[in-house]
Amino acid sequence: MKHRTIIEPFRIKSVEPIGLSTEEERAAHLMERITTRSCSDHAMSSST
Repeated sequence: MKHRTIIEPFRIKSVEPIGLSTEEERAAHLMERITTRSCSDHAMSSST
């Protein structure tokens, strides 16, 4: 049985570099998101 592809062939027209972050940058961003979220959750619960 011959395999048939469902996806049409395509061409890559441009290539962009993917930025890689360091472990420290990821940890700092995660902590920032956690603090921001907990502050906004607290503000929303205290306003009602």
